[in-house]
Amino acid sequence: MKRLSVLLEHPSKIFESGLLLAIVLAPSLILASNEVELDDAPSQVPKLMTFNIGQEGSIFATRPNYVITHRDMDRFALTIPPEHRAPTLVSMERLTKVVDNISIRLGLAQRAVELGYLEEPEMQAQLVHATAVALSNAYLQRKTAEAELDNYELAAEELYLRDPLLFNRDDRRVSFEQILISPATQREIDAMTEVLEINERLEAGESFNSLISLYSDDPQVESNEGLYAQVQEAALDPAVLEQLKALEPGVISSPFRSEFGWHFVRLVERFEPESPAFEEVKGQFMAEARAQHLQNINDSILAEIVQEPIEIPEQEVNRFLSRHGSNSVEF
Repeated sequence: MKRLSVLLEHPSKIFESGLLLAIVLAPSLILASNEVELDDAPSQVPKLMTFNIGQEGSIFATRPNYVITHRDMDRFALTIPPEHRAPTLVSMERLTKVVDNISIRLGLAQRAVELGYLEEPEMQAQLVHATAVALSNAYLQRKTAEAELDNYELAAEELYLRDPLLFNRDDRRVSFEQILISPATQREIDAMTEVLEINERLEAGESFNSLISLYSDDPQVESNEGLYAQVQEAALDPAVLEQLKALEPGVISSPFRSEFGWHFVRLVERFEPESPAFEEVKGQFMAEARAQHLQNINDSILAEIVQEPIEIPEQEVNRFLSRHGSNSVEF
């Protein structure tokens, strides 16, 4: 098995070739090398993956034992949102801090290389998987970008025709009346007594509205007389909403508890949101159509990877588990 190798040239030559890292990956991630044709891959013995990583680009700044390249600087610059990039970079004071931060990382890495940290198996694994993450993200981003359509209007129209309320479903509204008995204003036993009294009087046929004025502790009762008109369902307490969804207009619920106290509610009317014209929501549907398309591309790429069979010999599993305090695994 190859080990990770690091070729560190003399500092004076770094200007030309940079620092080259050869990183060897575990068998679970398999990539055909330059010598292996993809068509022949099934007949080949799986190989360890190798990454060649080198610092490249013309020199931006130097310190005695290492350099900062323009590519190093560009990598930082591209992390700044475009609208803030120029104002951030134009300050020499900020730029100097950036150079210092980058050089600190490079300088510490240089010392780690000189001390042989890269030869440590744990460090190799860290670098391999950090590189694999970066490369896999780049691959997915580029492949989905290549598959992106020039225009998503047709796909947006299809989405709209299937579900015109996709983006305003939360605008469902409801009107209802309620009696609220709040234990915060009295003892729990007294509140329960009132709840039983109200229930008995409703069963006897008394008017719901008259009982609102007699019993309700709702702080809004004086101004709304217990009526909540066209309230967004999304704004309601979950317990209240659950009860209202189970009622038909004019029907009074059984008493139920919420964080605010005991409720009786009567549904007055439901209001479904009106379907907007396509032009009003075109932008939202185009963004959704694009997102769904790119997600489908992403999923199909991942499916290509995971559909390939993977072999995990039992003895290798046991070797792994034994290193971490276990002796066997259930198959």
